[in-house]
Amino acid sequence: MKGLGIVMAMSFALSVHAQTPRITFKAPLLYPEGIVHDKNTDRFFVSSVTTGTIGTVGSDGTYKVFYEDSTLKSSFGMKTDGKKLWVCTGDPTYSKFGGPSTRKKLIRLIGLDMAGKKTDDIDCSALLNGNHFLNDLALDDNGNKYLTDSYSPVVYKIDNNGKAEIFVQDSLLKGKDAAAIK
Repeated sequence: MKGLGIVMAMSFALSVHAQTPRITFKAPLLYPEGIVHDKNTDRFFVSSVTTGTIGTVGSDGTYKVFYEDSTLKSSFGMKTDGKKLWVCTGDPTYSKFGGPSTRKKLIRLIGLDMAGKKTDDIDCSALLNGNHFLNDLALDDNGNKYLTDSYSPVVYKIDNNGKAEIFVQDSLLKGKDAAAIK
């Protein structure tokens, strides 16, 4: 009876594990950082820290390049509003395409339609001096985009017309220096 209980417990554990959905894919040099699912197209969009390329992954695990541009150094956080994919891009030093003119300076938000055509390209680099790393974004119900800058204590806002501004700038948003954490 004890052996039957162990077999039943193992069978249950294996059946629970087998039910965990998983999609695996391969894409050379991708190093994904951001991922978002678009329910309208049932695709996952994947960003790339190393190449900047944005790809799609289907439920069968097929990876396809969705958008590629020589000016993209790295791509990070992404959101979709059902019509467009919004992608944070920059050059925080991880990209194989980065260089002195863009490293820790470039912060752009690009908008792509669902066919992969770039519709928006908003550069926020000139809004604030210093190092920058555009990491993630949020969208509100009015179509405004709010972007976080991991290297500067600031949140940017981009309105529906593509006008970028500093929404909040406060030292409370500044991250702790790793050397100061004990």
